[in-house]
Amino acid sequence: MKTTEPRKLEFITTQGRRITTRMSDVNAHREQWQMVVFLILTFGALFAGMQIIGDKTPLGKEVVSAFNYGIPLMIYSGLVVLLGLIMSWRRMSEQTEIKIIKIDGTGISLGHKKIGGASPPIVVPWWDVEALEIVDEPNGKTSVYMATRTLKTYRLKWENAFAWVEPESFFIELKTNAPNAMVNFAPRDIAIGADDSRYTNLWLQYFSSPDTRQRRGALPNGTELNEGKYSVLKRLGGGGQGTVYLATTRNREYIYGSHFDEDAEVFVVLKEYVLPIHRGSALADKQYETLNNESQILSHINHPSIVNLLDCFVEDHRAYLVLDWVNGESLKALVEKNGPLNEALVREVSLTICNILTYLHSFRPPIVHRDLTPDNLLVDGDGRIFLIDFTVALQFQSSRTSTVVGKQAYTPPEQFRGNPSPLSDIYALGCTMYYMLTARDPEPMQQSNPRSVMPEISPEMNAIVARATEFDTEHRYYSADEVREDLERLPV
Repeated sequence: MKTTEPRKLEFITTQGRRITTRMSDVNAHREQWQMVVFLILTFGALFAGMQIIGDKTPLGKEVVSAFNYGIPLMIYSGLVVLLGLIMSWRRMSEQTEIKIIKIDGTGISLGHKKIGGASPPIVVPWWDVEALEIVDEPNGKTSVYMATRTLKTYRLKWENAFAWVEPESFFIELKTNAPNAMVNFAPRDIAIGADDSRYTNLWLQYFSSPDTRQRRGALPNGTELNEGKYSVLKRLGGGGQGTVYLATTRNREYIYGSHFDEDAEVFVVLKEYVLPIHRGSALADKQYETLNNESQILSHINHPSIVNLLDCFVEDHRAYLVLDWVNGESLKALVEKNGPLNEALVREVSLTICNILTYLHSFRPPIVHRDLTPDNLLVDGDGRIFLIDFTVALQFQSSRTSTVVGKQAYTPPEQFRGNPSPLSDIYALGCTMYYMLTARDPEPMQQSNPRSVMPEISPEMNAIVARATEFDTEHRYYSADEVREDLERLPV
């Protein structure tokens, strides 16, 4: 997409044109003020008429006297009505601020939500779109300016411009239908690491890419990506959520700042998402949502036991998250190779997991991993534990989600019902403890009691696992901190 320098584009969007900010600028809610004026004139005429009648007849004098006694009450009532009108006007003013209400093959429809029905929209044909710019205003607000070739400019508030239309869909349609429009903005609505210029919106890179794919299948060893910043060493694994590669980079300054050795290679993990060529489809939206969700969550996490997100980019309709490489193996592989862990080691590993969960659940809203399993816990050569794979993690909301994810043996009943919560991670922790103690996956949809398999396990450890895997969330541990307290009471 064609872009310009900010100053040049600002000149285009504001060069002596009247800027339309709300539908009232095109004669939308004038009738409300006409009604206010009508009421004021009617009240004035009624008051004048009463004074005239009162001078003519005894009955009129009594009416005027009663009317005069009621004046203070009427003034008070009038002030209340006036206050209500002011509040109503402010609300109507917000409602009449321009929003993008529809985009289609014809163009962009601008409008507002009007009491009693929608007002006629302003339709800007695609051929008429000359420039679009997102500007940080002096008052700290962000505005979206759209200039047309017919010398009109519309200003929309960023926070409500896309109330009815997804920004991704809008910019995809803009690129497709108005390829010559000049665009200048710093992506912010779905920005990854808002304070880091490296994390530009992945979807912007996506819709700006050509409509063809150059590579097919898995990346061969030696493939260079992102203008040579990364070189693929080998494929580590793959599945329904994407393919993972081990890669090297010499661009340490790009990742770690000023402390780097130009001749040293750094190992990183590339997590690849293959994106559909046809943007705007339901599949593309779903894949982007998954990618963006994981990158958003990881970009806000800073914990020594969680892998860091270092970079992200889109190339050849494939999105890549660049992550720290942990030189080790999964907890699953470790137990498969060595058998059940002793209680002291299980206690130490579980305390680390509790620390991780306490951190994730402290976010507002809490981050729920939803896939805490031995496969997603890595153990490095020094015995340190790392949690990976935030593909299906979410920030907890009280509303129901239709997506059921997670490995069956480690998934609690409420997650199967589409109602995951931080307590779902507590259940998965209990199941992981069961696996470490027995070297067996727990039975799906059953409370876990490792002593039934390994009688030598202490009753205290068994009680912790059993309570963590309670089906009823009211009987389950209410936080990772509570699990930690019981673990710390165990004899070392």
